[in-house]
Amino acid sequence: MGVTRRSVLGLGIAAAALPGVLHAAPSAPAAFLGQSGEPQTGRLVLGLLVADDEAALRQAVSDLRDRLSYRRVLRQRSTDRYKLAFARALIDALASRSDTRFAAVAFDLPSWPKRGAAHDRLVRAALAEALADAPAGATVSLVDNGDRAAIGTLVHALPSPPRPLRYARIGDDDLLQVAALLTGLANPSGARSRSTKGELVVHLRLSLGVGEISARALSRHPRFSVRQARI
Repeated sequence: MGVTRRSVLGLGIAAAALPGVLHAAPSAPAAFLGQSGEPQTGRLVLGLLVADDEAALRQAVSDLRDRLSYRRVLRQRSTDRYKLAFARALIDALASRSDTRFAAVAFDLPSWPKRGAAHDRLVRAALAEALADAPAGATVSLVDNGDRAAIGTLVHALPSPPRPLRYARIGDDDLLQVAALLTGLANPSGARSRSTKGELVVHLRLSLGVGEISARALSRHPRFSVRQARI
């Protein structure tokens, strides 16, 4: 059952919270970067999942996996039949957590050079814009699967990233998977209404109480924000 607009905007209804959220000693905040679209296509969305207590959020996602017996890698483009129920429950649960938020940046991009100083400048600028929503001192994780257009791969190749970063393969980190899923939903263009992504976009929209997933509708939302930026 989806959460209502009232419960989402109430920012923390205990009955809707995932198990495993009570900890005597919270861990440090952390952020996880997701990517949707590729820079050279002119369409790029970077999304940042911020957890004030990384350990608590990891446990919560793990508990939800156990409850729904979902063991697969949660991929943006996957259409496996069990993903829809798990992703819907995940969206509802995240919406109720006062210690977790998500911020996406949809970029207006210039022509994307293949290499050189101009390429490096754009990669750094995109990353810096996305990481503006990360708490000071928070560890930031990125996916680096060796994909040529992935921001994690591109930044990893630069001699000096703008802040300390850590990298993982998408299948090795639950929270990078969550960040990737939410980033894909923040980039709803082209999603067919009856596709897995289309159904999740509708579920997210109803959970947030907005008519569309866009910068116009969500620029100021406290839990799931989307903004437009130009680099």
